[in-house]
Amino acid sequence: MLSGQKEQMKKWNFSRFLSKFVRFKLQIFYLIFGGLTTLVNYGSFWLLLHLYGASAALVANVVSFLAATAFAYVTNKRWVFRRTDWAFHTVLREAAAFLGARLFSFFLEEAGLFVSLTVLHADSITILGVNGVMIAKVLLSIIAVVLNYWVSRYWIFRKGHEDA
Repeated sequence: MLSGQKEQMKKWNFSRFLSKFVRFKLQIFYLIFGGLTTLVNYGSFWLLLHLYGASAALVANVVSFLAATAFAYVTNKRWVFRRTDWAFHTVLREAAAFLGARLFSFFLEEAGLFVSLTVLHADSITILGVNGVMIAKVLLSIIAVVLNYWVSRYWIFRKGHEDA
């Protein structure tokens, strides 16, 4: 291939990449900030689990949920869905809906952890050095992430809803 053709091919590939990035920008930002939210969630959960043991897993999950939810609301509002209205009534409405949706997915996760501990005895399982409780939390979190994305995008932060 000639040098000019290679250069043109690189430009074309970069242009395709940029067009895909713009097309999926919302999802990419959601994944980036979702990853950071997950770090807040898992980091606090892991710390509490190691400080207080598996018997405190449900309480640790509540604390990690609250920290991650506060972080997620601000980052989703500001950087993912780019909502700029910080008026008290708007924040109150959005935060209440956001918390309600997250509580729903949280209770699904909490129920899953409860079953993992009491029925499956995940605290007595270790796979590749990872505690079974942590494995259960990862699987349950994947379900919660998908649910939370759809609720945030199509209900809480939907376009045109900012002035409602």
